[in-house]
Formats: sequence, C-alpha cells, structure tokens
Amino acid sequence: MCLSNNIKIDYSQPNKFFCFRSIIIQHNAIVKASFDIIIDDDELGMIISWNDKSSRIYGYTAKEIIGKSIFTLFPNDKKEDVRQVIEKIQAGKKIDNYEIVQIDRKGKTLNTLIKIFPVTDMEEIINYKIEIIKDIACKLKFKKALDKKIETLRTSFIKLNAAEQIFENANDGFVITDKNKIIQMINPAFINVTGYTAKDVTGISIEILKSDRHKKCFYENIQRLLESDGYWTGEIWVKKKNQGEYLSWTSVNPICDSEGKVKMYAYMICDLTERFNYEEKLKYQALHDILTGLPNRRCFYFKLRTIIADLKNTANMMAVFFLDLDNFKKVNDTLGHNMGDALLKIIAKRLKDNLYSTDLIARMGGDEFTIILNNIVKHEDVVKVADKIIRIVSQPLVLEGHIINVATSIGISRYPQDGKTVQMLLKKADVAMYAAKNSGNNKYCFYSN
Repeated sequence: MCLSNNIKIDYSQPNKFFCFRSIIIQHNAIVKASFDIIIDDDELGMIISWNDKSSRIYGYTAKEIIGKSIFTLFPNDKKEDVRQVIEKIQAGKKIDNYEIVQIDRKGKTLNTLIKIFPVTDMEEIINYKIEIIKDIACKLKFKKALDKKIETLRTSFIKLNAAEQIFENANDGFVITDKNKIIQMINPAFINVTGYTAKDVTGISIEILKSDRHKKCFYENIQRLLESDGYWTGEIWVKKKNQGEYLSWTSVNPICDSEGKVKMYAYMICDLTERFNYEEKLKYQALHDILTGLPNRRCFYFKLRTIIADLKNTANMMAVFFLDLDNFKKVNDTLGHNMGDALLKIIAKRLKDNLYSTDLIARMGGDEFTIILNNIVKHEDVVKVADKIIRIVSQPLVLEGHIINVATSIGISRYPQDGKTVQMLLKKADVAMYAAKNSGNNKYCFYSN
C-alpha cells in the first residue's frame, strides 16, 4: 500500500465543522457575559477580540480597538515589560497573576492583574492568546480600607469583641489569629463559605485551612514576605470543613503594638470559586469536543505525543485506530443534522462504555474518531479490539422511530513499526482506513508498505 498525497477533507460538508462552530459560539457567549476583561490577540500582538467589560474599563469600542496593537493599552514605560512577557509566552512559559499598570483611552492609569492562556494549533504553534484581566483597583481600595480597620484594631486588640462589629456585615471571610497563628475570631462570611463554625476553629491553628495543593515551601514563602514586606496577598487554596476546597484571594496583615511587635494577624479571604470554575470551563472546552464530550483533535495530538515520548527507549508497543462511519452523510441528508448529531453522541458513548479507561478515544471532527491503544503486548490484542469496535458500532439503533444501521471502516497503524511521530502514525492509520473502506463496510485494515 502506498501513501497518498491527494487525500483531502471535504470542507463543503457543514457537519464536519459543527463542533468547531459550536465552540466558537459558546466561547463568544461566555466572553460577552463575563464580568472580567477578556481580550484575544494574535501572535503579532494585534487585538482580535474585545468584550463589553473591556469597553467599559478602557473606553474603546470593539470597532476602534480591534486590529490595533496590544501595546496601545500600556504606557511607554511598561512596553518593555510587556515585550518580555510576550517572549516568555512564546517560549512556552505560563503567565499567571501578573500585576502591571495599563492605560485607558484618556490616558488614565489602571492597576490590573493578568492571566494569559496561549492557544495553539495541532503543531503546538501559538495562534493567539486569551488574556483575562482583572481591574484590581477595588482590591487596592479594599486594602486601604482594611489597613484603616487594622489601625483601629491595633489600639484595641485585647478587646476582640469590638472587632465583631467591623466584620459582621463583610461579604468576604475574615479571620483574626494571635501572633502564633491560633484562631481567635471569624466572621459570618467565613462560616458560610468554609462550613467551619467559631466552635470548630477557635483556639485551633490557622493551618487547619491548609490545602495539600500547596507545598511546604509555598507557606514558608508567605511567612518570609510577611516579615520582609509587612503583608502578603495572592491566590491560595483553602480547605473546607467537608474536606472540599476553594480558591481564594487572600490578604494577610500583621497587627503590631506601639513598639512594632506582631501581636495578631488579620486574614481577608475572598472566594474565587466562580472565576475558577469559569477558567476550568475554558480549559475543558479547549481540549474537548462540545457535541460528544470526547477529547478533541488538539487533545489527541497532545496525548499521542506524550505517549510516544514515554515509549521511547522501551520495548512497549501501541496502536492508533482511525475510524470513519460509513454512509454517515446519508443520515444527515435524509434525516437532518440533528439526527446525525444524535447518532454521533450514541457512537461516542458506545466507544467510551466498551473500551478500557487507559485507551484514549477522541473525535477528530465530523464522523471521524481516533483511538490510542496503549501498552500493546501482542498483535492479537489489536485484532480483538478492532473486532469489538466493529461489533458495538454496527449494532442497530433507533432514533425518533427510525431504525439506523451503522457501519465503520477502521485503519490501524502501530508504534514503532509504522512510525515514531504523531504525524506519521496518524497519516498511515488514515491511509489504512481508506483501504478498509474500499474493501466494504465494517472492515479494518492494518497499514502495510
């Protein structure tokens, strides 16, 4: 069998790209409704997406700013810092919680906190970046207010019951400890979020809130900054009473006596669960097919590249399956795309329910699926799986009273004999799939030279 250089995808079939359009539509809806500033810019730093919150904060309309450089939003003395950040992203580094001064349309300075998610193609080349920006002016204002409250407490820390009036109506959680970090007081907001009552934690070390997500050095660094800077603020995971956890924006401020000796610590804990869930949703959508819930093409390429790296210099084998549903276009044309989508979801569920959890199943687009069989022991194992897939896929199904008989063609390539790269293994599995399709329905074919 020879590799073909003229195999093309039929872009005229709308269902092939239904999932892609769905991701874009859902992403745009989330961006538009977000309470955060969300800006997309391409690899050259040109702004390509601008949500309503961005317009309110910066004063530019989408029409005015799209197509302009991201440097438009930074003062001259910060542009070199921005260039360094872009270089870090292009080098594959993550930018998380980066504080920087920006400017709006009128030149007014803005204090912002930036998270940047690079979006790459299947070759891991950065196409554009998603920037989630939080205006932290309110946080700075809150810190000033908090400092003012702490100044009041500094003169009366022995009578902690006086502080209850300050904390009672706060929306964020507050914890007061002694100099040894033993909890003395909490407010109602803290109880609502963590589930701990005053009886549960009073007299207990603040370490009861520690999450296993952070290493020992993380907490040691907080203490060093408290001693050197006089305060600490940042994101931290907090443990709940029911063993659950939540992400918080926490500020820690020492309360000192007139001689400057630390007598107490005040913790302000702001729940960031909603923002965390939103960011996790973005990450999930970037790696999963919206219609079926299976990993998408990008995730498949990443996983396959990782497995190849793990198998290097070992005697282990794996196989790549390329599946195409026979006559799927006929279902779309005769029964409609909704029925076609329902069929794809059923096939995806059958595959997930009948293969091992160690096998990766992905939807490449349209009616094409891929499977990675890891740690293959012998050739017969691959044959058994291929026979099983044909059997479960070809079982008739009923959709809205219509009996549909499904068939599939499977092409198989193996590592290392058929190739040692992602592109070679997938290309050879694709060639083998076309050979299987030419042999009739419900056939599988191994790649051969």
